[in-house]
Amino acid sequence: MRERHNHNLYLSHYPLGRDATVSWDGPDLKFRNDLKHAILIKSSYTDATLTFAFYGTPEGRRVVSTTGPKVNWRGPQMSYAVDPSAPYGSVKVVSGSGELGFDVTVQRTVYGGDGKVLRRDHFVSAYIPDSPTTVYGPGRRPPGPYFVLPSRA
Repeated sequence: MRERHNHNLYLSHYPLGRDATVSWDGPDLKFRNDLKHAILIKSSYTDATLTFAFYGTPEGRRVVSTTGPKVNWRGPQMSYAVDPSAPYGSVKVVSGSGELGFDVTVQRTVYGGDGKVLRRDHFVSAYIPDSPTTVYGPGRRPPGPYFVLPSRA
């Protein structure tokens, strides 16, 4: 795997530490096909999910992975955002769920068809707490570090 970014918030419908972000003009999953043949990638989506399925000729590989404990717990803290589409001078607080943030590491070993280790790697996921956010409209400046929400066209 060349590059992987977990989702910011932990989403329990994904296997812990095995989610990956795919985003227009943002972080993406990047990988290299190390098989001896091409692969087929099919995508599907719903209103809430985007799924990719990978297909190829079996080579007898086996993958063993273990998920470590959740560590480095972090509590919610107020975050700040600017919404260019909000009314001028407005301020509103959007509550988060209050879920704690944490880190988790997945260890993975890939074995070839002959049983030899092809590679060992690990993926670290750092999930942020689901904090409340104070959202400022144009003409107001947040008191601390902030992010800008995408404009609604």
